[in-house]
Amino acid sequence: EICVALQTHINDVMLRRYSKARSGSATSTVSQNDVSQADKPPNAEMYDKRVQELSKVVDESQKKADQLRDELQRKTQQEREMQEELEGLKDTLQSERHIIKEVTSERDRLKSLCDEKESSLQVALVEKNRLETKLTNGQGQENNTKMDLSGNHCERDTLTTVGSVNSGIEMLTKLEEELKSCRKELAASKEVSKKLIMERNMLEQRIQRLERAKSEEKSTMQRVYEDECRKLKAHTATLEQKLESATQSLNVAESTLALRNTEVDSLQNTLKELDELREFKADVDRKNQQTAEILKRQGTQLVELESLYKQEQVLRKRYYNTIEDMKGKIRVFCRLRPLNDKEVSLKDKNIVCSPDEFTIAHPWKDDKSKQHIYDRVFDAYTTQEDVFEDTKYLVQSAVDGYNVCIFAYGQTGSGKTFTIYGSDNNPGLTPRATSELFRVIKRDGNKYSFSLK
Repeated sequence: EICVALQTHINDVMLRRYSKARSGSATSTVSQNDVSQADKPPNAEMYDKRVQELSKVVDESQKKADQLRDELQRKTQQEREMQEELEGLKDTLQSERHIIKEVTSERDRLKSLCDEKESSLQVALVEKNRLETKLTNGQGQENNTKMDLSGNHCERDTLTTVGSVNSGIEMLTKLEEELKSCRKELAASKEVSKKLIMERNMLEQRIQRLERAKSEEKSTMQRVYEDECRKLKAHTATLEQKLESATQSLNVAESTLALRNTEVDSLQNTLKELDELREFKADVDRKNQQTAEILKRQGTQLVELESLYKQEQVLRKRYYNTIEDMKGKIRVFCRLRPLNDKEVSLKDKNIVCSPDEFTIAHPWKDDKSKQHIYDRVFDAYTTQEDVFEDTKYLVQSAVDGYNVCIFAYGQTGSGKTFTIYGSDNNPGLTPRATSELFRVIKRDGNKYSFSLK
C-alpha cells in the first residue's frame, strides 16, 4: 500500500508538471496565432512533437500503473479470499477436532461400559459354572437316593437350583447381546475416529499446502511488485528528466518566441511610423531646404554673436575687477550668531540687531542704541549659501590672476569655524569656494589651460 501511494504521488507530480507545461505551451500557442507562420521559430514544432511524445509516454505509464494497481487489487482480493477460505478450513478443523474429542470420549465411555459388561459376564460365567457343577451334583444324588421324605426335600432343592440357573442363563444371554452391541458401537466409533483422524490429517496437509502456496505466491507477488516499482521509479525518473529538459527547451522556445513577437510588434510599429514618415517626407524635404538656408544665415549670425560674446566677456571681467577695486581692497563683513542651546536654556536674550544689510545696533548708555557700519551684515537667519553668494565672485578674480584672501576673526564660540568650513551637510566658504573654483576651471577648460598648486 505504501508503494502504491508513492507511485500515485509520483504520477500526480508528473501530471501536475505536465499540465503546467501544457498550459504554458497553450498560452504560447495562443500568442503564436497572432503572428504569421513565417515568424514562428523552427524548433517550436519539434518541441511540440517532443511534448506530445512525452505526454503519450506519461499516459502509457499511467495506464501501466493503473493496470498494475488493478492487478495488485485483484491479487489482494484473491489473497483475501484465500485467507477467508483458510479461516473456514481452520474453523472446520476446529469443529472436526471437537467432534473427534466427543467421539473419543464416547469411545472411552463405551470401552469402560464394555469392560464393565465383560466383568459382569465373567462373574455370570463363574456363577453359571458353579450352578452347573451344583446341578450335576444334584442330579447324581437324585439317581442314587430313594423316594423318601429326605428325598422329596432334595428334589425341591434341585428344582430351585435349576430355576436360578435358568435365570442366570437368560441374564448371561442378555449381557452377551449387550456386549455384542457395545462391541459393534465401539468398532463403529473406532471407524469414525479413524475417518475423522484421516480427514484431520488431510485438512492439516491441505492447510499446510495452502499456506506454503500462499507464502510462495505472496513472496512472488512481492518480488514482482518490487521489480515493477523499481522499473516504474526508474522510468518515472527518466520521464521526469525528459520532461524537465523538454520544459526547459519549451521555456527557451517561448522566450525566443516572445522576443520574436516583440520584434515583430516593434517592426509593425516601425512600419506604421515609416508609413507616417513617408507622408511627411515631401514636406520635410521642402522644410529641410528652407532650414538649410536659415541655418546658413544663423551660422553667420552665430559667428558674429560668438565674437561679440568674447568681447563682452572680456569687458565683463574688466568691469567686474574695476568694481572690486572700487569697493576697496579690504572689505569687512559681519555675521551675527544666533543663541546656542546653553544660552537658550539660561533664558538669555539676543540684544544685537541688524536694522539693514550694512548696519548692526546694540544698547548703549542711557538706553541708547549704538550702531556699527560694515560692507555687509549677515543676521542670525542668514544661511551658508547667502554668505557664500557675496564672496563667490572673488573666485573669478583669483582665476583672473588677482590675489584673494578670506579669513574670519572674533572671540571663541562666535562661529568662525562654522562660517569657514561648515559641516558635511551644510558646508562653509572653503568647500564652496573650492567647488566653485573647479566649476570655473571646467567651464573655461576648452579656452584656457589651468595649473593648481
